[in-house]
Amino acid sequence: MKSGAISVARSISLAAIGFAAACKPPASPLAPPNDIAFRVEWSGPADLDLYVKEPGGAEISRHQLHSASGGVHTGDCNATPESMCANPSELVYWPKKNAPRGAFQYRVRLVNNHLAALPVTFKVTVLHGSKIISVEKGTIATISGQWGTKTTNWK
Repeated sequence: MKSGAISVARSISLAAIGFAAACKPPASPLAPPNDIAFRVEWSGPADLDLYVKEPGGAEISRHQLHSASGGVHTGDCNATPESMCANPSELVYWPKKNAPRGAFQYRVRLVNNHLAALPVTFKVTVLHGSKIISVEKGTIATISGQWGTKTTNWK
């Protein structure tokens, strides 16, 4: 193999590793150490997106992975047929001592069902640290359909 081909193969391999890492759940059961965290989980090939709006109005999602206050979106599962996650989930969280006080709004949107049967069912978990504040089950029956907007407060 020529050195250019090796370089391309290495780049593709590293990109695949990076994507696999983005689809891995956090090391702890639901979220890394945090003030507040939001996690959506589902099964199958559908592409769901989690959106979280912090008290100051900034919205974190696959479009905006970080906020000025420290919020983090960990990755977009099932965005394309070539990038499916074995156990799809998305997580938005604020590391310990970073979350702004006030009301957080969260919602889930179905971007693409990738031939999965409709409606798509999912579970949203809200955590304060390691404490589960709420677990809600939802369904979305149409492409571009939305579940939520729900609100929870942080201190």
